[in-house]
Amino acid sequence: MLLTILALPAAIMALAIERSFVQILNPAYLWQFIQRIGVHYLLLCAFLLLLIIALSTTVGLLGAFTPDYLITFLVSIITMYFVLVMFHMMGYVIYQYHEDLQFEVADVHAENEVAAAHAPRPSVPRPNTEVLLNEGKIEQARKELEAYVHQAPGDLEVRARLHRLLRATRDTQALCGHANDYLRRLLDDRQASRAVEVYIDCLKQDSSYRPDDVATRLALARLFRTGTNSKLVLHLLNGLHRAFPQHKLVPEAYLLVAQVMCERFGEYQKAKKILDYVLSHYPDSPHNDEVRRYLSIVEKVH
Repeated sequence: MLLTILALPAAIMALAIERSFVQILNPAYLWQFIQRIGVHYLLLCAFLLLLIIALSTTVGLLGAFTPDYLITFLVSIITMYFVLVMFHMMGYVIYQYHEDLQFEVADVHAENEVAAAHAPRPSVPRPNTEVLLNEGKIEQARKELEAYVHQAPGDLEVRARLHRLLRATRDTQALCGHANDYLRRLLDDRQASRAVEVYIDCLKQDSSYRPDDVATRLALARLFRTGTNSKLVLHLLNGLHRAFPQHKLVPEAYLLVAQVMCERFGEYQKAKKILDYVLSHYPDSPHNDEVRRYLSIVEKVH
């Protein structure tokens, strides 16, 4: 009973992140969720308990001095206030530990500021392709955009225009080729939501597409861990040990794969095999302590 009560705030926060009732019923996921927050989770529970006690005391005092025809209305208002305070407190914990929880916090203003700070100053003016496109000169517009991008690859506004043009013309090879570098730059500039959109665009035209470097795959996989597209984590990261056998990010990537296998799909045996593989083939990885901790959780749950 006590464990159920202690796990309730974690379940509420996990529901806000995952938007899935099935996911929060997974004890391995909730235990890992609590571990990522650490001792401050107990502090959160203590403050929530104090708020519940304060609510109960307030309602009791209110009942002693308030007419019967007002009591229901006032209790409802006060209860909603305390519940909102609790939800804001849990929301702040999610924000404070969003990196540990691998939850992407959208910050449009920050993304725009970073993009502006890194905006290039090319030696040639930006191409004005609207007239060409209106005249149906699509190929010429594409050539001008590609020539400009070659000289100013960091101009993400023009990169976006080229991406839209390649997507519209359904030149799949060019679209995915352009995306390899474009995705890296979007992620470097913290434009996570835009990077997700670009990757989905590529998948719609080539269901097998994956970026050509491990770091970009891993960064995208972290974005897809929560929500309804968690299968894309497996699509992005499966087979890394064959394509990049000595890459230092493989253990970290496979830990993420194992977590998704357990927490999203309940594939505990497969996850255990992945974790055992990491420990046996990458014995010097700095992530092995975390791999062992998660492996112990998997073994206890299943």
